[in-house]
Amino acid sequence: MRDAELSQILLDWYDRHARDLPWRISPDASRAGIRPDPYRVWLSEVMLQQTTVAAVKSYFERFTRLWPTVNDLARAEDAAVMAEWAGLGYYARARNLLKCARVVAGEHGGVFPSTAEACASFPASGPIPPPQSPRLPMERRRQLLMVTSKGSWRGCSMNTRPYPRPNLSSPPMPPA
Repeated sequence: MRDAELSQILLDWYDRHARDLPWRISPDASRAGIRPDPYRVWLSEVMLQQTTVAAVKSYFERFTRLWPTVNDLARAEDAAVMAEWAGLGYYARARNLLKCARVVAGEHGGVFPSTAEACASFPASGPIPPPQSPRLPMERRRQLLMVTSKGSWRGCSMNTRPYPRPNLSSPPMPPA
């Protein structure tokens, strides 16, 4: 099976079984031309590092209620953000979240850059472009599975954490 064919099978499966999560748009909305908010994508990716979806959902909803835009987050008091982050652990993520929000707000006018190269200078971005680049073309971001050159399976989100090979004949597990 060719990579393009496999990608289409996986994307079709995702369109049928996508979980409803507060940082995502639905497959129907995507087909209608609605694009995800780069701030929400980035915020969810930072929160989801080493944390489960079940743990993050209420934090994400609270953060976006308190700081609905990257500019709002950039203006937030450090202590307020750290207090809201309490319980998610790995507090360096919260500190770097604030640093990055302030770079986006101060140096990019509150708009996430559209290239990985521009995002590479963000605080604690590492080798994976941040959000882990929300404005890169949607089809590149929607790749749910990669087939390595040796033919092994490696699932991926915007980072490259390994996931098990999906069972494409059945729906996913119920949401957490």
